[in-house]
Amino acid sequence: MVLDLGEGLAPHAELSLACTAFPGPHWPGEGRGWSRRVIPKGGSRWVRYAGLFRFLRAWRPDVVHSHQEAWAPLLAAWAGVPVRVETVHSGPFWRQFGQRAVRERRRRAVTQHVAVSAGLREELIAAGDLQRDEVTAIPNGVRIGSYRAPHAQLQAPIIGTVARFDADKGLDHLVRAFAEIRREWPGARLILAGEGPYRPALEALIGDLDLGTAVELPGHVADLRTVWRRLDLFVLPSLHEAFGLALAEAMAEGVPVVASNLPGPASLCADGREGLLVPPGDAAPIAEACRRLLRDAELRARLSRAAYQRVRADFSLAGMCEAHLQLYRTLLERKGMRQ
Repeated sequence: MVLDLGEGLAPHAELSLACTAFPGPHWPGEGRGWSRRVIPKGGSRWVRYAGLFRFLRAWRPDVVHSHQEAWAPLLAAWAGVPVRVETVHSGPFWRQFGQRAVRERRRRAVTQHVAVSAGLREELIAAGDLQRDEVTAIPNGVRIGSYRAPHAQLQAPIIGTVARFDADKGLDHLVRAFAEIRREWPGARLILAGEGPYRPALEALIGDLDLGTAVELPGHVADLRTVWRRLDLFVLPSLHEAFGLALAEAMAEGVPVVASNLPGPASLCADGREGLLVPPGDAAPIAEACRRLLRDAELRARLSRAAYQRVRADFSLAGMCEAHLQLYRTLLERKGMRQ
């Protein structure tokens, strides 16, 4: 999301990107649009935070927008930055992010919180984490592909997901559901793209269910279009999901979808209109929803077309970038700064 914002906002603002930890496989090959990109040096986080504070004092930005960095809004406030925006990517993660005293101080230092979906915004308000005027919803945006109609006949369907391999992604439920699906489609295959600490447990489960040759684990995939083009069905089995970026990306490629009925996915995909939603944490509903779609070519085509149109209308990268730009301008105007 940060990289996409940088690319989309570059024509409208001077952008600098700072990471207080090594940001992973996307650096430095991606991230067009950022005029400066730095990683504060130092052996401890406090040395890196001191470096970030010095950068902010030297850069003197109008806006600091932080993503899952506990101290950034506080450092920005101390450095005299007028507007501090913080994106909440996950309710449970955000609630535990930093020590309690830091969380409360950070909340007061943030000018405006941004939730990555309308569902997450309502969750944060209902839980008492934030007041209604403290948080706005700006959904994540995705690149819109070319619509590809689902195959009418499926002899050996390919089902898949893209996720971080953590326990809260519910991937074990998808593997168990796939074992049931194979009873009706013995040639079916499952693609689990991603990496994470849960991989050994998944490999063990795949072995226990005797699915070894039917399940692919390609690891990190740089170009996810190579996955979307192979799938007949995408499944998001998460136990908690603030938005569902992979779900939106699959919809944007015309792949029929099944997803956990959680606030984030439900804000993307209406049950029976753009996909099928199932209760989280249970393999049986996943298997039944997949069987329903795999048996009914007309249903697959209708839902995938509606899903593609929904993402194209409401969840484009251009729309996400424009919404953030308007938020920055509004907050700066409230501070008496014309843009």
